[in-house]
Amino acid sequence: MRIQRTSQVITFAIVVVSVAAIVCALWARSLRIVQERAYEDRRKMFNFTEQLATGSDRLTAAVRAFAATGEPRYREAFQRELTADRNRDAAADGLRQLGITAAELLLINNAKRNSDELVHLEQRALAEAGSNDLDRAIQTVYGPQYEKAKAAIMAPIVECRRGMEQRLTARAVVLSARARALTNIALAVLILNAGAMIAALLLFYRRHVVNPLADLNQSLRELTARKRGVRIGFQEEDSEIGEVARSMENYRAKVEELLEAVRQAKAREAEATAQELRLAREIQMGMLPHDFASVGQAYHLDFGAVLEPAREVGGDLYGVCAAGPERLVVFLGDVSGKGLAASMFMVRAISLARVLAREISEPEAILARLNDELAVDNPSGMFVTFLCAVIEPGLQRLTIANAGHCRPILLSDHESPRWAVKRLGTALGFDAGLSFERTELTLHDGDSLIFYSDGVSEAFNPRAECYGNERLLAEAGRLSGRSAAGMTAALLDKVRAFAGTAPQSDDIAILALKVNSAWAPHEGKALAE
Repeated sequence: MRIQRTSQVITFAIVVVSVAAIVCALWARSLRIVQERAYEDRRKMFNFTEQLATGSDRLTAAVRAFAATGEPRYREAFQRELTADRNRDAAADGLRQLGITAAELLLINNAKRNSDELVHLEQRALAEAGSNDLDRAIQTVYGPQYEKAKAAIMAPIVECRRGMEQRLTARAVVLSARARALTNIALAVLILNAGAMIAALLLFYRRHVVNPLADLNQSLRELTARKRGVRIGFQEEDSEIGEVARSMENYRAKVEELLEAVRQAKAREAEATAQELRLAREIQMGMLPHDFASVGQAYHLDFGAVLEPAREVGGDLYGVCAAGPERLVVFLGDVSGKGLAASMFMVRAISLARVLAREISEPEAILARLNDELAVDNPSGMFVTFLCAVIEPGLQRLTIANAGHCRPILLSDHESPRWAVKRLGTALGFDAGLSFERTELTLHDGDSLIFYSDGVSEAFNPRAECYGNERLLAEAGRLSGRSAAGMTAALLDKVRAFAGTAPQSDDIAILALKVNSAWAPHEGKALAE
């Protein structure tokens, strides 16, 4: 069904019905006007016949009053009425113009002819009264001859009025019935027209236009929202709606093809990026020490370390650098941010730290020089918190300098766990020319030191509760009897257990060292990391 053709047919039908209703209404209106004119003609006809009847009565009244009294004023009144009676010929002419029937006109003419005898009697009575013969005059106007002449005038008039009354009333009834019928027809046509319009709207347009358009609109919204599996209905319709639905289906198919191509391209790009990040992670992890056996044996220390980036690559770093037979440099840092940019800054920082660890013996001087190098050519404004410790086995001494990093934890068999440093210091990379404080510690057999990043102390669980420094210090106190590797693994497990299903929000780095036996200077050349 073609909507345009059907709409034209419905519109034509509505127009035809509307025109028919208007024609009926105008016809009824014209009949109402004819009916009103008929009533007006009826009124005029009765007025004309009334003039004929009342004129004769006034003549009779005037002549009888003159016959009874002989007063001249009644004679004058009679003459006036007689003159008016002659003018009543105009009333008869008016009746003829209003369409009086031949029978009715014949009755009027009979009445006029019969009036001549009555006027003759009235003239005689006037003459008798004028000669003071009032008795004779009274007998004339009240005698049977006069009454007969009077009845001969009034009878045709009464019969004419009765006929006109019946005829005009019947005509008015017919016209009224016709007008009412036409009005009812017009009203019925209007109701039919309204019903046809409502039926067209409800049955045709709602079923074949409104509902399909609403369904197609919803499908289009889902398509623009890139929802998959959208079904386009009404494609089988042989109408403009069907054409739109088929066009939308073609559009949907092309969009699906394009989206699938985009998804495949993104998947390939994501796979390539993931491969690059895996390689970057391997390179990054390769720069960190994992086998501490030779260093630990040479310096009578036990090491354990773990690094878990929040993403494929991260910004946390640590290192153990054998800088000489009597000096071992240990460091751990945390670059601002996460991801690839942080890992690149981390590579720069760890590379510089290794070089400076072999050139400079004091940890605070290493940090000062490292800060100057990182602050130069740093347009992104990145920074790194850094903890540097120099271990001198021969002196059983450990010297620490802190650049804004988390304070390490010192575990000893002789005292409770405590923070190894008091102040945090300033992070590296902001401004050149900074200086840093140093803290000296004496380590004994069995003492341990735990370095860590803020990914440990600032881990959150699903209830948004922070792991915190107090919890960390208490948990670390329970690890003093373990090896360095055991301490790092146990601490990592505790953090994971606390975080539960909450996503890892930051990189986690833990480095632990433990004194195993009596310290002695390392003999031989410095070990490479």
